[in-house]
Amino acid sequence: MEPDRDKLQYYSGDPIDKIVASKVQKSISNDGDTTSASGTWQSAKIVTKTYTNPYGKQCFVRGRWSIDGGTSWNTFESHQRFSFTILIINPVNPSQLGQGLKAAVSIGVSADLVKIVTANGDHGNVTVDIGAGTQTYTPTSHTFLVEYELFEKG
Repeated sequence: MEPDRDKLQYYSGDPIDKIVASKVQKSISNDGDTTSASGTWQSAKIVTKTYTNPYGKQCFVRGRWSIDGGTSWNTFESHQRFSFTILIINPVNPSQLGQGLKAAVSIGVSADLVKIVTANGDHGNVTVDIGAGTQTYTPTSHTFLVEYELFEKG
């Protein structure tokens, strides 16, 4: 029997694998705003959500995540990066290109809970005023769509 290719994100196709929670979908908002944190634009905002494990036993998890409403999907092992410009003023210096973490997701399962952690470091260009000791940027909000299945390994 040919495995269902849509489910390859979730399990190995081994007939012994037992799916115990099928295609669970969670939506988590993360505004990415770290303006009040130390390091500001150099930091990613972390948002953690916990949900009850419907199976009630420790198990494995497979899944995927998206920040574009499910148009493109990422594995839990992946993270997205982005580029931005750093404009340094007072004194004026040439602009620099910076890179940072755009988005990442981690997931863990215990017998009681499913814990999802989102990281959002996405923002616009950065202006650093060395003389005034300020840095300004505009964070970019993302809604993380997380889809997963819980399974027991045979």
